Amino acid sequence: MLSQETEERLANILINIGEGDQDIEVVRQVLSEIRTFEPFSTFRSLDRFGNGFLTSTDLLEFLRRNNFRPTERESYLLIREWDSNSDGLLSYGDFQKWMLPSQNQNLAILASRRMGFHPNELSYEIEYALMRVLEREISYLRRVENFRQDLERMPDFNLLQCFQLVDDAKLSYLTIGSLERFLERNGYKPSREIMESIMRRIDKNGDSRVSYSEFVDSIMPSEPFSKIGLCSSTYLSGKSNYSMSPSPYKSFRSSISSDTKKTTFAEPRSQSPPRKLKSALKKDSSLSTRSSMSRESTSDYDITELAKTFGEQITLDKELENMRQELALRADFTIADAFRMLESPTSKGHISELQLDSELRSLNVYSRQNELYLLFRHYDKDCDGKLTYSDLCDMLTPRQSEYSKLLNSRAPSGVKFSRRKCALSIETQELLARVFKKIFDIENASEIIRQRIANNPSVNIHSLFLKLDKTHNGSISIDGFRKMLHENGIYPTEKDLMALLSRYDKDKDGKVSYREFVQEIEPKSPPRN
Repeated sequence: MLSQETEERLANILINIGEGDQDIEVVRQVLSEIRTFEPFSTFRSLDRFGNGFLTSTDLLEFLRRNNFRPTERESYLLIREWDSNSDGLLSYGDFQKWMLPSQNQNLAILASRRMGFHPNELSYEIEYALMRVLEREISYLRRVENFRQDLERMPDFNLLQCFQLVDDAKLSYLTIGSLERFLERNGYKPSREIMESIMRRIDKNGDSRVSYSEFVDSIMPSEPFSKIGLCSSTYLSGKSNYSMSPSPYKSFRSSISSDTKKTTFAEPRSQSPPRKLKSALKKDSSLSTRSSMSRESTSDYDITELAKTFGEQITLDKELENMRQELALRADFTIADAFRMLESPTSKGHISELQLDSELRSLNVYSRQNELYLLFRHYDKDCDGKLTYSDLCDMLTPRQSEYSKLLNSRAPSGVKFSRRKCALSIETQELLARVFKKIFDIENASEIIRQRIANNPSVNIHSLFLKLDKTHNGSISIDGFRKMLHENGIYPTEKDLMALLSRYDKDKDGKVSYREFVQEIEPKSPPRN
C-alpha cells in the first residue's frame, strides 16, 4: 500500500509531463507559423552526414553552435524522449511528431506541405525558433527528472503498486480515462489538452494504451538511484493474482548506462534562457502546493511592470482606433475597395507579403526591417503568408460599434478591377497610407515591449497569468484586466479595456486563455541588439 505522499508525487509527475508538453506546444506552433519552415528540410539540415536519421551528436552540435551548452547525457535524453523504436536514432517520422503542433492540426498540415528550401541552410528565424523548442524540451526534461527522483526516494515506492493504483479498471494497461481519474482523486482537474499531452508523451507507440513498460519509462529517473521496482509477468498477462518478479526497468536501463549515481544537470549558458511557461490548470486550493509549477511567485515589481505594459498597449491601440474611425468617416472608403486596391491582378482573393509591400510603396509607405513580418504575424489568422478579406477587416474596422456600423453599411464602388485604384480619392488613399504607417509603428513598439518582458529573467509568465485570473477558472476576463490596472493606478475606459482584451483574445470568445496570453506576450521575432 502506497502512502498518500507517494501517490501525490506520482500525480505530480504526470501533471508536470502534461504541463511541460503544453509549454512546448506553444513554441512548436510558433515554429510552424514561420512561413519558410518545412519539417523535412529542417530535418535534413540537422542531419549533417545525410544518414536519414538524427543522433544525439547531431543535436548536441546544433545546440552548442547556438551557445546552448547541454550535457551529452541531456542530448541523448532528447533523442530517447521521441525515439519511437528505442534504437537511439531519431527518424524523420519521430522528428515530425516532435516538431509539428499536436493541437492545431491545420497548422501542422500546412507546415508539412510547404515547399522545401536548401537542406544545408536554416534561416536565422527558423534556427531561433527551433532553438526555443529544444531549450524548452531540455528545461522540461530537467524538471521532470527532478520529480522522478523525488518519487524514487520515497521508502515505500514500488513500480507495480504505482501502476496498479492508476489502473483502477484492472485492464493491465492505462487509458486516458484511468489517468484522468487518478489525477482527479489527487485534487487535479486537468483539461482535455493536458490529458492529451500526457498521453502524447507516455504512449510511445501511439496505440492509445499505456503499457507497463511505457509507464515505467515515464516515471523512473533516467539513471536510477537504487535497484527499485518490481513488475509482474502474470499482471501483464491480465491475471489478478499479482506475483512479483524483477523489474524490466533495471535491465533496460543497464543497457544504456552502468552509472547509478544521481543525475546532475548543468545549467545552460544561453543568451535566451528557456522561460518556465505553464498551462492553466484549475486545482483544489488545498492541494495547490503539489505542483512546483504552481508554486512560483511573481514580485510586486513584475506586476507593476506588466500594468505599465498594458497601459502602453492601451495607448497604442487608442491611437490606431482613432485613425480607423477617421478612415470610417470617409464617404468613399470601404474595406472591399481597399482590399481590391491592394490585391494582385493574378492572385485575387488574398494579399501576399510581397504584394502588400509593393502596393504600400506606391502609397509612399516603406516598412522597416521586420515590420511587415510582424504585421502578418498579427493579422494573418491562418498563418499561410496571405491576408484575406477577413484579415483586412480585422485590421481596419473600428472597434467602436457606431463607426463599424457606418463603415459596414456602405456599399463598395463596383468599379472594374483595372480601375480599382480610382475607387478611393487621393485624400482617402493618403489617410489609408497613414493608417498602415501607424500599424507598422504599433507592431514594432509592441514587439519591443514583448522583448523587454522576455529579457527580464525575474518575470514568470504563468504567475502573471494567475494574478490576472481572478476567478481561478483558467482564463482572464475583462474584470481581471480592470482590477489589475486599477490596483496599479491606471484607470482605462471600458472601450480601452475592450481593445486590450481584443488584443489578447485571439478566438474572440470574450476571455483570454493561458495559450492566448502566452502567444501575445511572447516575442514574435529573434532578440534585438
